[in-house]
Amino acid sequence: MSAPKVLVVEDESLVALDICKSIKRFGYEPLGPVATGEQAIEMAKSERPDLVLMDIVLAGAADGVSAAAQIADALDIPTVFLTAHADVSTLERAKLTQPAGYVLKPFDESQLRVTIEMALHRRDHAREQLAKLPAHANGNGKRVIGKVEGDQRPQWKEFLSSLYFFAELEESELDLLCNAISLKVLRQGETLPLLNDSEASPFIVRNGRIAMIQNSPVGKELIVEFVQPGDIFGLISAIEPVRGPLSARAVKQTEILMIPKRTFLLLMESHPRLVLRFAEYISGRLRDAQQLARALAYEDVPARVLFVLDALSSQLGFREPSNGLLRLDLSRQDLARLTGTSPETIVRALKALERVGLVGLDQRKTIAIPDPDRLKAHCRSAEQGIALPG
Repeated sequence: MSAPKVLVVEDESLVALDICKSIKRFGYEPLGPVATGEQAIEMAKSERPDLVLMDIVLAGAADGVSAAAQIADALDIPTVFLTAHADVSTLERAKLTQPAGYVLKPFDESQLRVTIEMALHRRDHAREQLAKLPAHANGNGKRVIGKVEGDQRPQWKEFLSSLYFFAELEESELDLLCNAISLKVLRQGETLPLLNDSEASPFIVRNGRIAMIQNSPVGKELIVEFVQPGDIFGLISAIEPVRGPLSARAVKQTEILMIPKRTFLLLMESHPRLVLRFAEYISGRLRDAQQLARALAYEDVPARVLFVLDALSSQLGFREPSNGLLRLDLSRQDLARLTGTSPETIVRALKALERVGLVGLDQRKTIAIPDPDRLKAHCRSAEQGIALPG
């Protein structure tokens, strides 16, 4: 059986050599040493060590904390931090990565040995427990690493840089983010349970569409919102675990990018303005959700349908190139889940609205809105208690 491999990341060359010698005396195989976070990430990917000994304070775009988060998220390799002194904020960031231990410099060889042995033992125990779980237990899907990830990262980087909340990240930070994220492809109708524990991570929709589903106490499914390309979901659970039977379902085949929780929290910690941008984004999403929720206040189903169509016209609507007609890419089933009723009742309500010219129906799985301003005017009338025509 080969000896466990320990990657040494230390920018003081004499200290690094001493650590490598000690590791060899312990019966392990030292890798490195390397002096930067970027080098540590690359060597971890190529050599797959069993453990990383990482100095917290490193020069370069990725300090020891950022590098440890990237390695843990992409490769599931534990890190023991080496530290002589670090400010409080850096130590707080280090805690977010859930390290396997700390070793103070100048290090005591016996302390170093015990810390390494305990870290490797915990890693082996965790992997044994994971092996007992069914193959589908990880709801985040398979991590995309190695050659496939290398092919995808330029596209992910271009996509992420176009999003409002990541616009201020530097080139190197976007690279680190792309190293950590993983891709999940959901088939149409496939459901992704949202974790309500310490492992919850946010997701970004790259293409397709996600319906956020809330189950009622009687088992009825309600759509509380749609998540479009460029939108993020699972954000609140990643910051603070919440309870509730909420899940995400693909309306069509959808690609989502998972940002590991540790990486996400480190970004928030490093960029206070990022927190503000996410707050603004969440505020906008809440306004949209409140607009949808207004529909449920009406007993009259056609009125509910009007409010939902008006609320979603800017989000799901598209204009036909030939005549400029506004259409909504929305199924009858999803419209029923949005309005808390049955598909059969939705068909009758749409027929009633079609008779008075507020919507147009044909064989396509879309709903036409001939005159959006007239539809909006009828919504205002419904708010004032005026009955719909027909």
